[in-house]
Amino acid sequence: MSKEEVVREGDRICRSTTAEIDKIEEPQNVEDVKTYGPKVAKVIGAAVEDLKELDPPDEGRKDFDVFVEAAGEQASLAEQLKDAPDEDAVRALLVKSTESDMKGNAAAKAYGFKTCAQAR
Repeated sequence: MSKEEVVREGDRICRSTTAEIDKIEEPQNVEDVKTYGPKVAKVIGAAVEDLKELDPPDEGRKDFDVFVEAAGEQASLAEQLKDAPDEDAVRALLVKSTESDMKGNAAAKAYGFKTCAQAR
């Protein structure tokens, strides 16, 4: 695939992922976050698998890989929310997720993605 094709297909995957996440009811409290996390993790995890199917050229490959790795980390952190023992643990996971999101967005932007480079 050309870089332009990867960007086009990747942004399509990100638009679809965002639309799916938007269908999940927003959490209102800590207990809601614990059930929200695994639902979001499933959607992000599927997107990561789709992104891994893309075959980017060597140009910019590092940025692409960092982006996909960060998305995978976000899925893992979201899944971990269900087992968070208390509000402090939930907060710590959310902070890590935000940091991973920022790293992934920067790499996505550097690669040339538009939709994938936007913060949620």
